[in-house]
Amino acid sequence: MNQLNALDTTFEKLTNSLNQFGLNLPDSDFSKSESFDHAKNVDPNLLFQINTSLQSYIDLINDGPLAEESEEAQTKRHLKKFLTKFGLTVSDKVFKVLTDKHLVEVNSLSHQQIYRSINFFKLCSYDLGALTFIPWNKLFHRPEEITKKMFEEINYVIQNNIEYMTPNIPVHFLTELCSEKKFGYKFYKIAIVEDAETGAPMGYLTIISVKNVLDQFQLLH
Repeated sequence: MNQLNALDTTFEKLTNSLNQFGLNLPDSDFSKSESFDHAKNVDPNLLFQINTSLQSYIDLINDGPLAEESEEAQTKRHLKKFLTKFGLTVSDKVFKVLTDKHLVEVNSLSHQQIYRSINFFKLCSYDLGALTFIPWNKLFHRPEEITKKMFEEINYVIQNNIEYMTPNIPVHFLTELCSEKKFGYKFYKIAIVEDAETGAPMGYLTIISVKNVLDQFQLLH
């Protein structure tokens, strides 16, 4: 229970840190949520690792938005801080294509998400507990054939240590199950993430473009 209490505190701190950027994320009672029920069944050692990872994310973003900083500059700055903090590197091409319309995610080789850009939270209706502990397929829905194709492309990059490429994934709809909001989703770029010293593959980075279809379905190409 101590690890769950620690996570509750971390979720509160992270919510406050994210709200520096004008997100106005809702507070939630983690101990009474569905995600808490999922977390109770997680090994305490893994809970400790998750809490440590979230605290690292707070450290990354705690300097807040800089004066006159664009969303593009903010995304690049935080990504560079994350990579440096954990001794990782990625192709320079990633930073050349990033704009304020893109979201960035970094995943481990086992497909566990270890970083996401702040602009993700502008679109998402879920609280931090749900995003951390509830399986992705219970939060969002996309066509099964698209999911299969995405993992094929991702595994190709991992297995062949591909520096950077444009995945062959059709633009499609992603539905948020809690709100039934639909998003147009474009899987824009993917790149291998390596250990900065040894060059060993450590994970992969994805650049995506997501647009609420109620706002106008226009995806970056």
